[in-house]
Amino acid sequence: MYSRDRVIAAVNCEEPDRVPIYLRPFERNYLMDNSKVWRSQFERVEMFLSLGLDDILSIQTPLTMSSEVEVRVFKKIESGEAYPLLVKEYHTSKGVLRHVVRMTRDWPHGEDIPIFSDYIVPKARTKKYLVEGEEDLDALSVLFRRPEGLAVENFLKEADVVREFAEENNVLVEGWGPMGGDAVVWLCGVENVIRWAFTKPEFLMRLLRIVLGWDLWSIELL
Repeated sequence: MYSRDRVIAAVNCEEPDRVPIYLRPFERNYLMDNSKVWRSQFERVEMFLSLGLDDILSIQTPLTMSSEVEVRVFKKIESGEAYPLLVKEYHTSKGVLRHVVRMTRDWPHGEDIPIFSDYIVPKARTKKYLVEGEEDLDALSVLFRRPEGLAVENFLKEADVVREFAEENNVLVEGWGPMGGDAVVWLCGVENVIRWAFTKPEFLMRLLRIVLGWDLWSIELL
């Protein structure tokens, strides 16, 4: 049974030839021996299949920032803080989004703050989440625009390469986008999302609708 068929059988609650073994290493690019690395997901699939493991290829849909958005990034020292603060601002037509993180020794993103990252979720690291109030939702609603032009063209070219490799090697392909609730946690932090579900449900629903719009753009491309 090919890896693709094995995983599909398990998902459909059917009987595969064995339990799928899917490791999903995320940012890691080796298994046990760090001298044997993979340089792409294609090399990883070949390595995993040769070891009798299963794997899945990924394709990331583009999320295009609106052309009128101006981005500013800077560092500052603040009294009482053990680490320098990294600030990233998005100046939109409907206000400014501001993100502030503590540059702890294990901060992995250099002098930048990605919008979507597990490293920005903990309150111990993030001093100011990107979305904390109604005014932030106004700005967030115009932060991104529907992908078009070169972004879509490049995505479709990449999709063709991934599809061809997946068919030749009999593995599944998964599509990635902002991902609903995950995006909300990255934007706001876990504690805020849980609290708002009880104290500000309308605010949270509006935020989820904005993220849903991004997800629908991704679904259309996929």
